[in-house]
Amino acid sequence: GLLALLSPGAALDVGSGDGVIARLLAPRASHSTCLDQSQVVIDAARARLSARTNVSFDVGDMHRLPYGDASFDQVLLLHVLTYSQDPVQALREAARVLRPGGLLVASTLARHEHETISSTYGHLNTGLHPDELATAADAVGLRVQQCGVSSRERKAPFFDILTLVAEQD
Repeated sequence: GLLALLSPGAALDVGSGDGVIARLLAPRASHSTCLDQSQVVIDAARARLSARTNVSFDVGDMHRLPYGDASFDQVLLLHVLTYSQDPVQALREAARVLRPGGLLVASTLARHEHETISSTYGHLNTGLHPDELATAADAVGLRVQQCGVSSRERKAPFFDILTLVAEQD
């Protein structure tokens, strides 16, 4: 129901996977772009959203987004920063493609000590501290509106989830 309050404009879902979020956003967005590094999951997203004419699909890297500067009103980095060797570069690229006044929404694991568990999922880092994420967003030119622990997983090892909302000046 809360989605009815959103008007995302042109949205980029980085690490979109099979398009679950795009399916939710597409009815409200002027255009939604799914980007993932895997052709297989982009094909699954294309199949899931085949009836939508306002969604496009690209294979690409979050560290080198294949879009021009100021191309999107919103950029989503939902649970992708743990797959990055350089989360600051991923934030820098997200900031680059945001239009002035555009919003970046990121969620990621808070820094943790469960590397053995997270590495089984292919994570390349063990999350970020809230201050580290906020500082990185500020360093790439974003104005942080919110950054902190927004939820905690219900099952062991009870990972904390950080959420960042930041605006492009």
